[in-house]
Amino acid sequence: MSFELHPLEPFVAGKETLILAHGFLGDRHDWDFVRNQLPGYNLIAFNLPGHGEHQITESFSKDSFYNELEIKLLPFCDGPYSLLGYSMGGRVMLEFAVEKLLSNNHKPKKIILISANPSLNDEEKSARLASDRKLFENVLTQKETMQDFLIRWYQSPLFKTLTPEQIQCLIQKRKFSSPQQLQLAISNFSPALQPDLSSALDNFSCHYFYGEEDHKYASIAYRYKDNFKQIVPFKNCSHYLHFEQTQEFLAVIS
Repeated sequence: MSFELHPLEPFVAGKETLILAHGFLGDRHDWDFVRNQLPGYNLIAFNLPGHGEHQITESFSKDSFYNELEIKLLPFCDGPYSLLGYSMGGRVMLEFAVEKLLSNNHKPKKIILISANPSLNDEEKSARLASDRKLFENVLTQKETMQDFLIRWYQSPLFKTLTPEQIQCLIQKRKFSSPQQLQLAISNFSPALQPDLSSALDNFSCHYFYGEEDHKYASIAYRYKDNFKQIVPFKNCSHYLHFEQTQEFLAVIS
């Protein structure tokens, strides 16, 4: 199934365009909060494959998705443009840039990675792939509901600074998602299957945002500190920093 890009506001020629990619389990509406908050940008959001209205079919391939994304972005990228992605969305934006934009004379002005990992080592890949391939097994075999899965998901240390109210808000938004489509999404876009993108960081102006309480991704910031153009730690939050510290996020982006 084809997908669409969704301008959050009327497009204005001459302004920098910011392409927004949400994270795993989310959809394009996760970026609604930036609407009318970043007057310096044209804002474009879209659904990652397997999320929202963007269904994965039997004929799906990552390469065909990246080809289509490139074609759809062209009308919005005559002027300066940047890519921003959170977690899975960050990995997708970086891999897309490497696969389709690296040899392009019109590379993005910058790539903003939020809580995203550019590479895994071989041991990490093996464990992660086994985990990702059965991530929704209990939901698909009706041993638990989608809501049960989400409760477990947000109990991860990655989200330890989310309040109970914030977790409940996310569960209510996500509980009607298709586990079949999400399983296809993580099976196609698992970090265990992505190439090592760390060597490409120097080919773009890459900016890295992380929550100080997200120790895993803080260590990633440190590991690649010489490769990032800018590193921005966000206080009092963990993995989902733009959900927790919205105003600070908007201030940094603007």
